[in-house]
Amino acid sequence: MRFVIGKAPEGQGTSVVRLALDSGATRVSLHQVELHKLNEATSVQDVVEVERATPIVKTFVETLLTAPFYDPNSYAISSWHPRTVITHE
Repeated sequence: MRFVIGKAPEGQGTSVVRLALDSGATRVSLHQVELHKLNEATSVQDVVEVERATPIVKTFVETLLTAPFYDPNSYAISSWHPRTVITHE
């Protein structure tokens, strides 16, 4: 399983959710967070979370990166594999 978080400008989260579902994800979470920056106004971001098999996540990320609304200056994508933080010792 692969876990991906996508951060989008406020109001764009539903477009990202649609891409995730169209890419094969069966469950997608959407919520909003407040982003606080030093010497800047507080802003709101939509956060989309997808946890699926690697091929589905790969398709989703590739689709998002080529979407007409995607702007690398206002979107962020984070991905990790749970096994990278869980080890058997």
